[in-house]
Amino acid sequence: MSGWVYYCRDGRERIKIGYSINPKSRLSEFKTVNPEIELMLSERGDRNLEQKRHEQFRDEHIAGEWFFHSERLHEWICLLQATFRVEWSINKQWAWASVFPSDAGCTFNLYYEDGRSAGDIDNPPEEWLRKGMV
Repeated sequence: MSGWVYYCRDGRERIKIGYSINPKSRLSEFKTVNPEIELMLSERGDRNLEQKRHEQFRDEHIAGEWFFHSERLHEWICLLQATFRVEWSINKQWAWASVFPSDAGCTFNLYYEDGRSAGDIDNPPEEWLRKGMV
Protein backbone atom coordinates (compact mmCIF):
# COMPACT_ATOMS: atom_id res chain seq x y z
CA MET A 1 0.00 0.00 0.00
CA SER A 2 1.37 3.40 -0.96
CA GLY A 3 1.65 6.09 1.66
CA TRP A 4 4.47 8.28 2.93
CA VAL A 5 7.91 7.83 4.40
CA TYR A 6 8.19 10.60 6.98
CA TYR A 7 11.08 12.25 8.82
CA CYS A 8 10.38 13.62 12.31
CA ARG A 9 12.79 15.50 14.57
CA ASP A 10 12.44 15.09 18.34
CA GLY A 11 14.44 18.09 19.56
CA ARG A 12 17.28 15.86 20.86
CA GLU A 13 19.37 15.38 17.71
CA ARG A 14 17.32 12.35 16.68
CA ILE A 15 15.33 11.75 13.50
CA LYS A 16 12.56 9.17 13.18
CA ILE A 17 12.21 7.65 9.71
CA GLY A 18 8.86 5.91 9.55
CA TYR A 19 5.98 4.98 7.28
CA SER A 20 2.35 6.04 7.45
CA ILE A 21 -0.67 6.48 5.22
CA ASN A 22 -1.28 9.78 7.06
CA PRO A 23 1.92 11.29 8.56
CA LYS A 24 0.14 14.31 10.06
CA SER A 25 -2.18 12.02 12.02
CA ARG A 26 0.79 9.91 13.08
CA LEU A 27 2.58 13.05 14.24
CA SER A 28 -0.33 13.99 16.51
CA GLU A 29 0.03 10.56 18.17
CA PHE A 30 3.73 11.25 18.83
CA LYS A 31 3.00 14.71 20.22
CA THR A 32 1.00 13.20 23.09
CA VAL A 33 4.26 11.58 24.26
CA ASN A 34 6.73 14.27 23.13
CA PRO A 35 5.27 17.72 22.33
CA GLU A 36 8.63 18.83 20.85
CA ILE A 37 8.47 16.36 17.95
CA GLU A 38 7.96 17.93 14.55
CA LEU A 39 7.37 16.60 11.06
CA MET A 40 10.24 17.71 8.84
CA LEU A 41 8.97 16.25 5.57
CA SER A 42 7.39 13.24 3.92
CA GLU A 43 8.16 11.54 0.65
CA ARG A 44 5.71 9.43 -1.32
CA GLY A 45 6.53 5.75 -0.81
CA ASP A 46 5.75 2.42 0.80
CA ARG A 47 7.26 0.16 3.47
CA ASN A 48 9.92 -0.95 0.99
CA LEU A 49 11.12 2.64 0.64
CA GLU A 50 11.08 3.01 4.42
CA GLN A 51 13.34 -0.06 4.72
CA LYS A 52 15.58 1.35 1.97
CA ARG A 53 15.97 4.59 3.94
CA HIS A 54 16.73 2.62 7.13
CA GLU A 55 19.44 0.74 5.25
CA GLN A 56 20.71 3.96 3.65
CA PHE A 57 21.29 5.47 7.11
CA ARG A 58 22.25 2.31 9.02
CA ASP A 59 25.46 4.03 10.25
CA GLU A 60 23.27 6.63 12.00
CA HIS A 61 20.88 4.04 13.50
CA ILE A 62 20.15 4.38 17.23
CA ALA A 63 17.19 2.02 17.86
CA GLY A 64 13.96 1.07 16.11
CA GLU A 65 13.14 3.83 13.62
CA TRP A 66 15.38 6.44 15.31
CA PHE A 67 18.55 7.79 13.73
CA PHE A 68 21.23 10.25 14.81
CA HIS A 69 20.81 13.63 13.08
CA SER A 70 24.16 13.41 11.28
CA GLU A 71 25.44 15.78 8.62
CA ARG A 72 24.80 13.08 5.99
CA LEU A 73 21.17 12.59 7.07
CA HIS A 74 20.72 16.36 7.30
CA GLU A 75 21.99 16.81 3.72
CA TRP A 76 19.60 14.10 2.52
CA ILE A 77 16.65 15.82 4.19
CA CYS A 78 17.68 19.16 2.66
CA LEU A 79 17.76 17.52 -0.76
CA LEU A 80 14.28 16.10 -0.26
CA GLN A 81 13.08 19.51 0.88
CA ALA A 82 14.03 20.75 -2.58
CA THR A 83 10.70 19.27 -3.65
CA PHE A 84 8.65 22.02 -5.16
CA ARG A 85 5.11 22.52 -6.35
CA VAL A 86 4.38 23.49 -9.90
CA GLU A 87 2.02 26.44 -9.88
CA TRP A 88 -0.28 25.27 -12.61
CA SER A 89 -3.48 23.32 -12.29
CA ILE A 90 -3.94 20.31 -14.53
CA ASN A 91 -7.41 18.80 -14.83
CA LYS A 92 -8.36 20.53 -11.56
CA GLN A 93 -5.43 18.88 -9.79
CA TRP A 94 -2.19 20.44 -8.66
CA ALA A 95 0.99 18.87 -9.91
CA TRP A 96 4.31 18.53 -8.23
CA ALA A 97 7.81 17.38 -9.00
CA SER A 98 10.48 15.92 -6.76
CA VAL A 99 14.23 15.92 -7.12
CA PHE A 100 15.85 12.68 -6.00
CA PRO A 101 19.50 11.66 -6.14
CA SER A 102 20.37 8.81 -8.44
CA ASP A 103 23.55 7.09 -9.54
CA ALA A 104 23.68 9.43 -12.52
CA GLY A 105 23.14 12.66 -10.57
CA CYS A 106 19.58 13.78 -9.89
CA THR A 107 16.30 12.54 -11.28
CA PHE A 108 13.13 14.62 -11.59
CA ASN A 109 10.06 12.50 -10.91
CA LEU A 110 6.74 14.13 -11.84
CA TYR A 111 3.46 13.38 -10.07
CA TYR A 112 -0.16 14.39 -10.09
CA GLU A 113 -1.47 15.58 -6.74
CA ASP A 114 -3.36 12.33 -6.21
CA GLY A 115 -0.02 10.51 -6.31
CA ARG A 116 -0.26 9.04 -9.81
CA SER A 117 3.06 9.11 -11.58
CA ALA A 118 3.21 11.53 -14.48
CA GLY A 119 6.60 10.36 -15.74
CA ASP A 120 9.97 11.97 -15.37
CA ILE A 121 11.67 15.05 -16.74
CA ASP A 122 12.84 13.14 -19.83
CA ASN A 123 9.32 11.87 -20.53
CA PRO A 124 6.85 14.46 -19.17
CA PRO A 125 3.08 14.34 -19.76
CA GLU A 126 2.01 15.90 -23.07
CA GLU A 127 -0.36 18.39 -21.35
CA TRP A 128 2.53 19.68 -19.22
CA LEU A 129 4.56 20.31 -22.38
CA ARG A 130 1.63 22.13 -24.03
CA LYS A 131 1.29 24.39 -20.96
CA GLY A 132 5.04 25.10 -20.89
CA MET A 133 5.44 23.55 -17.46
CA VAL A 134 8.61 21.64 -18.35
